[in-house]
Amino acid sequence: MLLALLLAIDLRMAAKPAGITRAPEHGKLRVINIWATWCVPCVHEMDDLRAVSVEFAKRGVDFAGVSMDDVLPGDSKTTRNKVAKFLAAKAIRYPNYYYTGPQNALVEAFSFSGELPVTIVFDRAGKELFRVQGVIDKKEFAKKLNQHLKQ
Repeated sequence: MLLALLLAIDLRMAAKPAGITRAPEHGKLRVINIWATWCVPCVHEMDDLRAVSVEFAKRGVDFAGVSMDDVLPGDSKTTRNKVAKFLAAKAIRYPNYYYTGPQNALVEAFSFSGELPVTIVFDRAGKELFRVQGVIDKKEFAKKLNQHLKQ
């Protein structure tokens, strides 16, 4: 069962922030969640992010995650496997990037303090609409997505 889930995980490599697409691939909005398995609040919000991603998938909202697990010292392959297993266990089906570049480059590219998690919503042109620093409130986040979809 876990092997089947692992095979279904979309874990992409990204060495530079430019490799992380801000504009939606298929929809009207793009949600990017920057997280790590070692970040307790990140792990805590993952079930809510999955639920919101499922709820909004057919409404034109693309989700993507960016794992910051590689910023800690250690074997990159082992860490990448840990991230893949975590995503499989949480049944996360949206694409995730395993970021291997410098932390400060990602922080600058997405204009955040480095504190995790951070969730940023972009429009079709890749323009930031809003962000949540810290754990999302599922109900409030869904409400804001609905407001932007109506515009």
